[in-house]
Amino acid sequence: MSTPDAIAPEVYRQFSGFEKLTGFFGYWPGFHDAEILFLRMGLDPSLRGSPMIALALHTFDWDQELDSGKTITTHHCTVILYFSQVADVHLTGLNERNIISELRLDLDGREKPPRIIVAFPAINGLDGHFTCDTVEVCALNPGIPPGSMYEK
Repeated sequence: MSTPDAIAPEVYRQFSGFEKLTGFFGYWPGFHDAEILFLRMGLDPSLRGSPMIALALHTFDWDQELDSGKTITTHHCTVILYFSQVADVHLTGLNERNIISELRLDLDGREKPPRIIVAFPAINGLDGHFTCDTVEVCALNPGIPPGSMYEK
């Protein structure tokens, strides 16, 4: 089911590799009910040791069967996002199943150049927000990841 972009094209077009997501889904997804598979923090040696976060998410599209009205999921994939020059990190609630309601990416117009505000409110488990200078869509791997609750 094609839906409007979850964030404005003028925002996501600044992200390296955005075409991987928009090419797969036809739009920038909202990551509703996405599962956080991993979140790794460290120092990026290519940026003189600046803080970074790598985030892997299992996300998918929602569709509705016309006959039964049943909601089904399609276009399952694992997306790996890389955030560089990270600051103001706040994380809480990590557990064995970390499902988010959305992945928000907004520009903070108070700073020049504007930083990116990243937030992922939890439905279950890990909840967080931070700021960064850049976002990169590193990889998109189609399919349901092993161990997913959507595995049949």
